[in-house]
Amino acid sequence: MNLLWNCINRISLNDQLKITTFLFCSTVLAALMGFSIWWCIHFFVLNRMDWMICFMGYPALFAGFFGGVFYLWKWY
Repeated sequence: MNLLWNCINRISLNDQLKITTFLFCSTVLAALMGFSIWWCIHFFVLNRMDWMICFMGYPALFAGFFGGVFYLWKWY
C-alpha cells in the first residue's frame, strides 16, 4: 500500500481527491487479486460465478477498502 500511496501522492491533486483515488485503487487491486486467485482454481473447483463474486468481494472489502482506511488513518 505504501507504493500505491506514494504514486498517488506524487499527482498534483487536492487531499480529498488523493484519499478517494487511493481507496478506489486499493479496492480495485484487491478485487483483481481475488479474481486472479479464482481464475487459477475455477478450472478444477468452485467454477460458478457466485464464487467469483465471493473471491473478489471479500478481499476488496476487507483488504482493499478497510486496509486502505487503516493505512490512511495510521500514516495520513
